[in-house]
Amino acid sequence: MRSTLRQRAFFRDAVPRLEEARRITYRRIWTDAAGRVGAGLVDLGDDFLLIHKNGRETVVRQNRVTLNDAVGMELSRDKVLVNRLLSEAGLRVPRRTEVDASDPALALPFFSEAKPCVVKPASGTAGGGGVTGGVQTDDDLWRVCMDLSRWIDKVVVEETVAGTEYRLTFLDGELLDAVERRPPSVVGDGISTVGELVQLENRRRIDSSQHDELRVLRIDFDMMLTLKHAGLSLQTVPGPGRRIQVKTAVSENARAENSTVSNLSAGLIRDAARATRLAHVRLAGVDLVASETSDSLQGDDGAILEVNSPTGLHYHYLVADAEAATPIAVPILERLLEP
Repeated sequence: MRSTLRQRAFFRDAVPRLEEARRITYRRIWTDAAGRVGAGLVDLGDDFLLIHKNGRETVVRQNRVTLNDAVGMELSRDKVLVNRLLSEAGLRVPRRTEVDASDPALALPFFSEAKPCVVKPASGTAGGGGVTGGVQTDDDLWRVCMDLSRWIDKVVVEETVAGTEYRLTFLDGELLDAVERRPPSVVGDGISTVGELVQLENRRRIDSSQHDELRVLRIDFDMMLTLKHAGLSLQTVPGPGRRIQVKTAVSENARAENSTVSNLSAGLIRDAARATRLAHVRLAGVDLVASETSDSLQGDDGAILEVNSPTGLHYHYLVADAEAATPIAVPILERLLEP
């Protein structure tokens, strides 16, 4: 009970700090982009920034810009519908089924054939919220669904696709940048338990003077199952230097676990760009899984996980090698300011 209360107190403290870090990060991104294109910037308040050049102007708010309309963004949030559109067009997506969160029994025939699976909200979420991987048993499935049923009606149960996860951001079908995203981990010191290492990592993130960590590690079913299937628990004491993966979802990883990549195949990029057109969004982030040898998303090698709009621009800036980061806000701003 005391541990739970401490966790709640920690997150109450962490939320405003992380929100401030996000505001600072996006202020940096847009200030840098405006400077690179020779534009002026006016802070309107409440995170709204007016950027102007040669009589043209646009308003941005963190990752939100005026390129995508409300209907397109609403469509992209309907993960089940977008999945169907991509599949009908011949693009590989994970096999999945949608069921009531409070009654996952209808998913059991699919689950028994496709497990291990990922369970996630069917719509209305962003940034990996509510995603649980490594669901291997019927008991895992019921527990995860019952937990999600407290705040959503529908869940998606989908097969796990092996490979490396990438975020590709496109503007009008043109690739702006690609980032490899690895699952979050902690490193043992021979003294601390996994749970204590998670707490230390979270403290490091919210105390960072660089404001370059925008999420913390939540102790949830994704973490518990990841550790369980590795034969570990929050009470395990890893040896010095041993790296422990603590989640399957990459949404809560750290800056050091992201890296800019430029070696994806032309076929993979072409298929991902096609997904943004099928989702009817101009500026979109495509999450996909692929192996190093994947040449397309039309066979059995790799799959598109999601098409996201609005998309997080910060993924491309908060990478391990800051010097290699791609300033994708520059071409976006140029498009916003063109006649």
